[in-house]
Amino acid sequence: MTELFVLIVLAINALSPPIAIGLSYIAWKHRDNPGARFLIVVLIGTALWGGSLFIFSVTTDPTIGAIALRTMFTSSIATVGMLLFALDYTGLSRYITTKTIVLAACYPVLVLSVATVNPNGVFFQTFEADPTALGGFALEFGPAFYGHVVTSYVLTGIVSGLFLGSYAQSQNRYRGQYLVLAAGTMATVVANAATVFGPFTVDVTPVGLVVAGVAYTWAFRRYRFMDLVPVARDRVLESIDHGVLLFDPENRLIDANRSGRRFIDMNDVDPIGLEAEDALETVPELRDWYAEATGERTELTLDDRHVEAVTRSLEGVDGAAGGTLLLLHDVTEQKRQQRVLERRNEQLDQFAAIVSHDLRNPLNVADGYVDIARDTGDLTVLEEVDRSLDRMDAIIDGVLTLTRADEDAIDPEPVSLAGIARTAWETVDTGDATLEGRPEVSVLADPEPLTRLLENLYRNAVEHGGDDVSVRVDTTPTGDGFVVSDDGPGIPAAERDQVLEGGYTTGKGTGLGLAIVEQIASAHGWEVRVTESQSGGAAFEFTEIETAAAPVEC
Repeated sequence: MTELFVLIVLAINALSPPIAIGLSYIAWKHRDNPGARFLIVVLIGTALWGGSLFIFSVTTDPTIGAIALRTMFTSSIATVGMLLFALDYTGLSRYITTKTIVLAACYPVLVLSVATVNPNGVFFQTFEADPTALGGFALEFGPAFYGHVVTSYVLTGIVSGLFLGSYAQSQNRYRGQYLVLAAGTMATVVANAATVFGPFTVDVTPVGLVVAGVAYTWAFRRYRFMDLVPVARDRVLESIDHGVLLFDPENRLIDANRSGRRFIDMNDVDPIGLEAEDALETVPELRDWYAEATGERTELTLDDRHVEAVTRSLEGVDGAAGGTLLLLHDVTEQKRQQRVLERRNEQLDQFAAIVSHDLRNPLNVADGYVDIARDTGDLTVLEEVDRSLDRMDAIIDGVLTLTRADEDAIDPEPVSLAGIARTAWETVDTGDATLEGRPEVSVLADPEPLTRLLENLYRNAVEHGGDDVSVRVDTTPTGDGFVVSDDGPGIPAAERDQVLEGGYTTGKGTGLGLAIVEQIASAHGWEVRVTESQSGGAAFEFTEIETAAAPVEC
């Protein structure tokens, strides 16, 4: 049994160099990926270690045995290479500097130098030819050798710890690769420890090398760790606001960054491994679209957010299907900015129309009466000039109000609707008109713009209903808003959609008052609808208004 065991170990030992060389070739083909070049160093060191150990085990020539014995300590090259590989692969490449690499290279140089020179027997206390011993030498190791062994174990333990730490922190389906890498790394340590400190008379370290080689190969083929580049995922995907969801060819969710989890509301449940239909269950609109999407782009409304969704087919290793990438981008702010820009453009159009048309009329009137006063000396006509100037002033005030009624300038707070209604009434020349209703409700609104809104509605009612018109402010039947109505002649149904447009007027007004009303309501996020009051007059209904817990007096 002992001889059979030795033969098996020697056979495995003979296989370790070609395995390492084969893996080195594969790593070289992917040398631009994180960690690949350091992995090549590891595998070259492993091939030298395994090859020299095999030669030492079978040779009977003392000279060849002595050279092979010392070459075996190229294992230190593999150890420091693995440390650098682990740092690069787990996202700690900031610690890999020229100084770090030079310092790491000093370790194998020191080990090989001490093993070769062996001053005062510090590495080999006994190093004598013995034809009956393995490799033709009787060996007894010194303190430097055991110091080298302990150092190698510590470095290898650090490497395994880096992989295990990445496993604990990683969110993607392929994080199992870290366990494979950690297990493969420790396999060599376990095998070497069994040789150095265990009962074996033959070095079983090559068994650990083969296990490590198989583990790395399996990880490479099964998890494609060099192609997926987890370090890039950790550095990039978690730092961006875009949601990133990755589905494998079987349509299972295999990766999702934090933003992606927030989009699908899966922060409390681990969605990794779920079918797409289940992973997107909390967002039916996205789920239904994704089921039909093939390299498409669309815009969805998810709750109160506008989200741009894009799918991309990914190509895997050797041209095979690599799954589907789903990108989610919250464009709510861009949409808001777009609305603001469109509103600004509309305001510019209104301003241009008013300046070119509405202001021209009173200006022409004033200019005509000034000519009359100059020619006749009749200064009484200046009263008409004064009225034209007043109208121009009103038009300018209205334009300024329109341009300032923007949602960015709105600062809502709980205000008493009844109090604001009374305040606005007192600032308008309403003649003998009356204000009715006392809506004891508190709404979230900016007091100043809300006051201007009510002032314009009151002026509109008096202008069209006369000085004796009755105006009423009350809450809507559903309680989600308020209504301002009057008992005047009302607004014909065919004109109700037009009265809120800037410049539209059927009387002598500026045509801006109701446009200002609509602009202020829109800036608050309210909906406004023009309808008919119970007495047949005009009614303006404002809805989608957030009410406060208790009335607040103005």
